[in-house]
Amino acid sequence: MPKRIFLALLFLASISSCNKLDTKALRVTSKGGVVDTIINLKQLDSYPMYAVCSGLDSKEAQWECSQKILMNYIRDCMDGFQYSSSQSINDTIIVQLNISKKGEVSLFTLASENSKKLDQIKRMLLQCADSIPLIQPAIKRAIPVSSTFTLPVIITN
Repeated sequence: MPKRIFLALLFLASISSCNKLDTKALRVTSKGGVVDTIINLKQLDSYPMYAVCSGLDSKEAQWECSQKILMNYIRDCMDGFQYSSSQSINDTIIVQLNISKKGEVSLFTLASENSKKLDQIKRMLLQCADSIPLIQPAIKRAIPVSSTFTLPVIITN
């Protein structure tokens, strides 16, 4: 008999606690507003951008503008280096840019098909990363977050 009472109480407790485990995506606040509780960690509210790009309409246009500025900094820096090779080079180096919460840009993972031939160019790219000016970091839920992007650098001679 006590075993049945215990099971009945356990059953009633589990039924009444189901409301507390509500996992709805939208919640209503005390003022009647609706709050979205789903967080997509892969989607940003705004991409990293330079101030001159902030006046553009869409966040994609702002990011394209900032990418062009980043690539111009890298290209201008690379123009200052001299590289000579007896063989013609036609390759693409995949550059992974990390933009910190503070807006500092650093380069990671430099991949290419002809990695042996391009070691000197990779070192130049890493040096250029130090001269890239600060950028406004990506924003997620009104909080600056670090982000990583992949950009191709095409090398031809």
